[in-house]
Amino acid sequence: ALFDGYDAKGEADRRRAAAAFLVHSLPREWCAKPANVKLLQKAVDAFVAAPRSERGIRAQLAAVQRFSIAKHLHAVTCRALVLHGDVDAVVPVENALLLKSLLSNRRGQSKMLLLNSIGHLPHIQEPHELAKLVADFLDDVDAKEPDGP
Repeated sequence: ALFDGYDAKGEADRRRAAAAFLVHSLPREWCAKPANVKLLQKAVDAFVAAPRSERGIRAQLAAVQRFSIAKHLHAVTCRALVLHGDVDAVVPVENALLLKSLLSNRRGQSKMLLLNSIGHLPHIQEPHELAKLVADFLDDVDAKEPDGP
């Protein structure tokens, strides 16, 4: 409902819709900290600046609600990292746990990190921590992989 009439809205209304979505996607405590207001404003700026339409937003939402990767996970043969915020209000933690369990059927090659006090947007909340976790995972994969041909 936040994006009803998004195309027809003026910039101020699009900014309000984006801000409401972002605030819903982030933990309330994080949004309330004065130090994070600028980060939230930058995220709203980026959201509004990106070319998007109400039709595109609705299509994305519909795709997310209908899409299931489960039947394709058998094709994943590399190690996998599942990162998920423990207070994600957009995608339930149960989805991440299911993904991890399905990937674990591939010889235990998956790792899951449940991020403490992180919502749906870890790249906004903790970009440096997120980058470090991914880099550490990739370093670990490199260390365990045999040398190439």
